[in-house]
Amino acid sequence: MQLFYGLEVGMVEKDAVSKDFRKQVLGYGLTTAEIVYRRPDRHWLLQTYVWQDYDLFPNFPALQDFLAFWQQKLVARCLQSPSRTPN
Repeated sequence: MQLFYGLEVGMVEKDAVSKDFRKQVLGYGLTTAEIVYRRPDRHWLLQTYVWQDYDLFPNFPALQDFLAFWQQKLVARCLQSPSRTPN
C-alpha cells in the first residue's frame, strides 16, 4: 500500500472531483450560446457575447435563466437610459 500526501493510492479526497465533472455525470453538457445584439446608443454597431456553461438538454434551464437576466437587467437598463443627443 503506497501513501501519497496522506492518502492511499486509489483514494480520492472528498472535494477532489470538480463541480463541472459532477454535472457531466448528472447528464449536463457543455452549452455555448452566441448572442448578437445592438446597443440603443450605437445601433450601427453589431456586437456579440459568448455564454458558456453546463446545462441540461432539451430545456436548457441555465441558458433560459441567463437570457431572462439579460432581458430584464441589461436590455431594460439600456432602453431606459437617455439617448445621446447631438450638440
